[in-house]
Amino acid sequence: MIDSVSPQNDFIDFEVPKLSDEIYEEAQLDDQWDDLMDVEESVLDLIGLDSKAADTYLIEIDEDLESMEDETFPESFETQSIRSRLALTRAFAQKAVFYTRSYDADSLDIALAQFFNAYNALIARIESTHIEAMRKTKDSLLFRELDSKSLDSLNPMLIHDTLQID
Repeated sequence: MIDSVSPQNDFIDFEVPKLSDEIYEEAQLDDQWDDLMDVEESVLDLIGLDSKAADTYLIEIDEDLESMEDETFPESFETQSIRSRLALTRAFAQKAVFYTRSYDADSLDIALAQFFNAYNALIARIESTHIEAMRKTKDSLLFRELDSKSLDSLNPMLIHDTLQID
């Protein structure tokens, strides 16, 4: 897949990840982080659009990102690394809005690439934060079991799952 705005037809064609349903369920994000779901939906809606018509979606994304900045994140996602990636994603969304209005195709292409790269980094950091939180939970369960039992009676599956032994 080409990550660009195609010069022949000006359609937006970037590769965009989506958070897995597993993360939404395990972290209960669908109950706690509506703005993230709105941003994800709007970003996915950008794909295939004429770049000249993207300003409405980008403005909506900027508004949702602003709402996210102002709200409290779910506890395990309240980190500086996620907040900084969110701010950067919003800045590039605003830059892309500017270039949709100035009709500078080359600058818009660059701004959209920066926006999608920042967005992808935000999603990747949310995913890695979730994985880290799940690993810490498994580790704490393992150590709790170690404290309460002797090594002879330790649950071997808990060790296997925690250490991800294959």
